[in-house]
Amino acid sequence: MFVPERNAGVLNRVKAAILIVATVTVLLVSARSGRAQSLSMIGGAPAAHMAQERQQLAAEERQKKMLNDADQLIVLAQKLKVSVDKSNKDTLSIDVIREAERIEKLAKQVRETMRQ
Repeated sequence: MFVPERNAGVLNRVKAAILIVATVTVLLVSARSGRAQSLSMIGGAPAAHMAQERQQLAAEERQKKMLNDADQLIVLAQKLKVSVDKSNKDTLSIDVIREAERIEKLAKQVRETMRQ
């Protein structure tokens, strides 16, 4: 059982995790709508063209991973909300804290993937 003073910190972490999920979702949706067209070779060397293709394939793989992770973030956030709704103002379960930490960790991974 948690004391009320500690619950405020946990609730702030839960809110932050949900905010991170929402932000990542918005970024991924906007990235999905602006997806780059395939590159065509315009008088470049074959090696340069192959390097561009590898970069494009890597970018597409990162995009797929981010979309999968964002979907997972949404599911986790929904589960977290249900868990928080079930708790009362004076107690939160350890599972709620673990779920929030898992969301934070996954959101950080998505953010790092986006920076690559």
